[in-house]
Amino acid sequence: MPTTPFSSQDRLSAVSDQSPSDLLHRCLERVSRRVLGKKQEIEQLLIAFLVQGNCLLEGDAGTGKSLLAEQFAACLGLHYQRVALSPDLEIPEFVDQLDRDAEEPTTLAANVLLVEGIDYASPKLQTLLVDLPSRGVIRASRESFQFRRPLMLLASHDLLNAAPLRLRSSHADQFLFEIPFGYPKYEVEYGIVDASLPTTVQAEPPIEIDATSARLAIQAMQVPPPIVHYALRLVRSTRVYEGEDHDFVLEFVQHGAGLRAAESLVVAAKARAVLHDRPVPTADDVRSLVRVVLRHRIVLNANAAKNGVTVDPLLDRLLAETPDRKSTRLNSSHIPLSRMP
Repeated sequence: MPTTPFSSQDRLSAVSDQSPSDLLHRCLERVSRRVLGKKQEIEQLLIAFLVQGNCLLEGDAGTGKSLLAEQFAACLGLHYQRVALSPDLEIPEFVDQLDRDAEEPTTLAANVLLVEGIDYASPKLQTLLVDLPSRGVIRASRESFQFRRPLMLLASHDLLNAAPLRLRSSHADQFLFEIPFGYPKYEVEYGIVDASLPTTVQAEPPIEIDATSARLAIQAMQVPPPIVHYALRLVRSTRVYEGEDHDFVLEFVQHGAGLRAAESLVVAAKARAVLHDRPVPTADDVRSLVRVVLRHRIVLNANAAKNGVTVDPLLDRLLAETPDRKSTRLNSSHIPLSRMP
């Protein structure tokens, strides 16, 4: 997985007496007070930030994608910007919409950049966006523009009329996670409505973290071979005629996940272990991240579309039928793959 070196422009300060686990709980507590019912999504964004990965945010309009991105950036003291994409938006026009540094006009200010509707962007702009965090530079109108570090790309996709994500597989594979956003449960939505009534919200200083030390800890962490084997079996089982060749994979999958998926799953599991103060990642770390790592990397076939099969229940079935060494195979016969009656 490509990494981007931290530079002196980082706005994150090192705090020697704060563990990554403390950071997680502080971020969860603070952002959860402003974005109710999204603790898992907050943790996934933090993991992606620590391993310098990009995220796809998928869900209907009004499910909290942009609100969570904004509050996550504010919690860490990062500059947040949102840009709406369209088929006719050219690269120079896109650059014109980006915030600039007040003292350096060729320096772009965003640390957390949310682009809305990436599936509607032109192929040329999509290519530029997925390469942006690793390159950190945009050329437009014969000028070069440099982003500040750190830079995290979030790309949202609204499920308007259940439209499929129109990203090429090679572009989708550049995103570490695809995080689904759904509507909240009744109790959570009541809390959202109740919290939206006029009230005084006290401003809080950003949480300062030692991101460099956390990343070094993630890189140095050793992964037990059984955990690597478990992650590989899960990824390889999504490929037709590889792995364990589950019948439902042969029936409904056109293309499975590639090598980058296995790397992403193991690295993300290491980051989750660091955040939870564990010396090594466990099978639970792998299981908790399988869906967000794999759901945008699996291409279903025409038979799946005909039968109403979607990727999420397929991944649930895959997890049930691919146990780790210490688990027994679960009974997955009750897990329906089709949403059709």
